Amino acid sequence: MHTFDYEWPVELDPARRVGVLLLVSCAEDALTTTERDVAALLAAEPKAAYRESAVVHRAEDGRLFIQATTPLQFTIVGGAASAVGPLG
Repeated sequence: MHTFDYEWPVELDPARRVGVLLLVSCAEDALTTTERDVAALLAAEPKAAYRESAVVHRAEDGRLFIQATTPLQFTIVGGAASAVGPLG
């Protein structure tokens, strides 16, 4: 898995869903399609993938980090849950 650090532009805040289209290619197996319709592209091209997900608006977004503090307890850091402190 590879992740990219990317900050979405503010104009996405009104959006309800976002889609990511992935096309995989290499020199030995180049993509040759010129299809622009996503549904037709996915049906015809085995090296294409699409994932759509709901948007979390900036005001509601926060990173969540869970860390084991003891064998029986953990701490949640980030988001609204950070005010709770250790749980377990």
